Amino acid sequence: TVIDPITIADDKIASVMCPALPAGGLPPMGTLTCAADYSVTQADIDAGGVENSVVATADDPFGTEVTDTSNNSDNPGNTPTTAPLNQVPGITAIKTILNSPQVADDLVLFEITVRNTGNSWFMSWPSIGPT
Repeated sequence: TVIDPITIADDKIASVMCPALPAGGLPPMGTLTCAADYSVTQADIDAGGVENSVVATADDPFGTEVTDTSNNSDNPGNTPTTAPLNQVPGITAIKTILNSPQVADDLVLFEITVRNTGNSWFMSWPSIGPT
């Protein structure tokens, strides 16, 4: 039975919320469910996902520290949990006429706005072909 507080250390999440231990401690095979959230970064999207583990630490009734590094539900051991993030590229182009040509040989002036509407970076800019 674990009678002291359980600590959760996570290198990506500053605060993990755990309820108080039940009266008398956490019995053998008992569980305690904690919660945490993490804000996805652009670097996470670029990497294709967030990979993370936590370390749970508690003292047994004899004062011996016990620790475990988390694993994901599919693999035993200390396998990090991975939240896959899909890269969804998208682009739009808007072409606007800026002037009012009146006679032959007048130039039509255009403004072309290109917007990245996806969640991933474009590493090269597309060429703009004939319009």
